[in-house]
Amino acid sequence: MDWSTAANAAKRGYGKFNNCPHLCIDVPDGMQTITCRTSAGEQVTFAFIPYQERGPADCIDIYHHTSKVPAIAPNINEGATAMNVRVFSGGGDAFTSGPDKPPATLMCLILKPDDACVEDE
Repeated sequence: MDWSTAANAAKRGYGKFNNCPHLCIDVPDGMQTITCRTSAGEQVTFAFIPYQERGPADCIDIYHHTSKVPAIAPNINEGATAMNVRVFSGGGDAFTSGPDKPPATLMCLILKPDDACVEDE
Protein backbone atom coordinates (compact mmCIF):
# COMPACT_ATOMS: atom_id res chain seq x y z
CA MET A 1 0.00 0.00 0.00
CA ASP A 2 1.09 3.52 -0.75
CA TRP A 3 0.17 5.77 2.18
CA SER A 4 1.27 9.35 1.72
CA THR A 5 0.86 12.63 3.52
CA ALA A 6 -1.82 14.83 2.00
CA ALA A 7 0.81 17.28 0.79
CA ASN A 8 2.88 14.52 -0.84
CA ALA A 9 -0.23 13.05 -2.45
CA ALA A 10 -1.05 16.45 -3.97
CA LYS A 11 2.55 16.91 -5.17
CA ARG A 12 2.30 13.52 -6.90
CA GLY A 13 -0.87 14.56 -8.73
CA TYR A 14 -3.53 12.97 -6.49
CA GLY A 15 -6.46 14.82 -4.98
CA LYS A 16 -6.06 16.18 -1.46
CA PHE A 17 -9.16 15.83 0.70
CA ASN A 18 -7.89 16.69 4.20
CA ASN A 19 -4.60 16.67 6.16
CA CYS A 20 -4.82 12.99 7.10
CA PRO A 21 -2.75 10.25 5.42
CA HIS A 22 -3.94 9.43 1.89
CA LEU A 23 -3.87 6.02 0.21
CA CYS A 24 -2.87 6.78 -3.39
CA ILE A 25 -4.24 4.34 -5.97
CA ASP A 26 -3.93 4.41 -9.75
CA VAL A 27 -7.11 2.79 -11.08
CA PRO A 28 -6.36 1.03 -14.39
CA ASP A 29 -8.69 1.20 -17.37
CA GLY A 30 -11.50 -1.32 -17.58
CA MET A 31 -13.94 -2.26 -14.84
CA GLN A 32 -12.16 -2.35 -11.46
CA THR A 33 -13.37 -2.53 -7.85
CA ILE A 34 -11.69 -1.31 -4.68
CA THR A 35 -13.02 -2.91 -1.51
CA CYS A 36 -12.44 -1.39 1.94
CA ARG A 37 -12.98 -2.61 5.50
CA THR A 38 -12.55 -0.57 8.68
CA SER A 39 -11.30 -1.95 12.00
CA ALA A 40 -14.95 -1.79 13.17
CA GLY A 41 -15.97 -4.12 10.32
CA GLU A 42 -17.66 -1.56 8.06
CA GLN A 43 -17.39 -2.59 4.41
CA VAL A 44 -17.54 -0.26 1.39
CA THR A 45 -16.78 -0.95 -2.26
CA PHE A 46 -16.03 1.48 -5.08
CA ALA A 47 -16.61 -0.01 -8.55
CA PHE A 48 -14.97 2.04 -11.31
CA ILE A 49 -16.96 1.53 -14.49
CA PRO A 50 -16.12 2.65 -18.03
CA TYR A 51 -18.70 3.42 -20.71
CA GLN A 52 -16.40 1.86 -23.31
CA GLU A 53 -15.00 -1.63 -22.79
CA ARG A 54 -11.48 -1.40 -21.32
CA GLY A 55 -11.75 2.41 -21.30
CA PRO A 56 -11.11 4.80 -18.40
CA ALA A 57 -13.71 4.93 -15.63
CA ASP A 58 -16.68 7.19 -16.35
CA CYS A 59 -18.59 6.54 -13.13
CA ILE A 60 -18.12 5.03 -9.68
CA ASP A 61 -20.73 2.82 -8.03
CA ILE A 62 -20.46 3.08 -4.24
CA TYR A 63 -21.88 0.32 -2.04
CA HIS A 64 -22.02 0.28 1.76
CA HIS A 65 -22.28 -3.45 2.49
CA THR A 66 -22.74 -3.16 6.26
CA SER A 67 -25.37 -0.40 6.33
CA LYS A 68 -28.00 -1.07 9.00
CA VAL A 69 -30.62 0.90 7.05
CA PRO A 70 -32.96 -1.37 5.00
CA ALA A 71 -32.53 -1.40 1.23
CA ILE A 72 -34.93 0.97 -0.53
CA ALA A 73 -34.27 0.29 -4.23
CA PRO A 74 -33.45 -2.82 -6.27
CA ASN A 75 -29.91 -3.65 -7.33
CA ILE A 76 -28.88 -6.56 -9.54
CA ASN A 77 -26.57 -7.94 -6.84
CA GLU A 78 -27.89 -7.45 -3.31
CA GLY A 79 -30.28 -4.50 -3.13
CA ALA A 80 -29.29 -0.86 -3.08
CA THR A 81 -27.95 0.33 0.23
CA ALA A 82 -29.70 3.15 2.01
CA MET A 83 -27.45 5.31 4.15
CA ASN A 84 -27.79 8.27 6.43
CA VAL A 85 -26.01 10.88 4.35
CA ARG A 86 -25.04 14.52 4.30
CA VAL A 87 -24.47 16.09 0.89
CA PHE A 88 -22.42 19.29 0.76
CA SER A 89 -22.70 21.91 -1.94
CA GLY A 90 -20.98 25.28 -2.03
CA GLY A 91 -20.16 25.27 1.67
CA GLY A 92 -23.65 24.33 2.90
CA ASP A 93 -25.69 21.18 3.26
CA ALA A 94 -27.60 20.43 0.05
CA PHE A 95 -29.29 17.41 1.68
CA THR A 96 -29.14 15.70 5.06
CA SER A 97 -31.01 12.55 6.04
CA GLY A 98 -32.03 12.10 9.63
CA PRO A 99 -35.04 11.88 11.93
CA ASP A 100 -37.26 14.07 9.73
CA LYS A 101 -35.85 12.92 6.35
CA PRO A 102 -35.44 9.34 5.11
CA PRO A 103 -32.08 7.74 4.37
CA ALA A 104 -30.80 8.11 0.82
CA THR A 105 -29.44 5.61 -1.65
CA LEU A 106 -25.99 6.55 -2.95
CA MET A 107 -25.19 4.36 -5.90
CA CYS A 108 -23.34 6.22 -8.60
CA LEU A 109 -20.99 9.14 -9.03
CA ILE A 110 -20.64 10.34 -12.63
CA LEU A 111 -17.10 11.37 -13.63
CA LYS A 112 -17.98 13.87 -16.34
CA PRO A 113 -17.37 17.62 -16.64
CA ASP A 114 -20.18 19.71 -15.14
CA ASP A 115 -21.27 20.97 -18.56
CA ALA A 116 -21.79 17.37 -19.78
CA CYS A 117 -24.64 17.00 -17.27
CA VAL A 118 -26.50 20.19 -18.22
CA GLU A 119 -29.75 19.62 -20.12
CA ASP A 120 -30.41 21.45 -23.37
CA GLU A 121 -32.79 24.38 -23.00
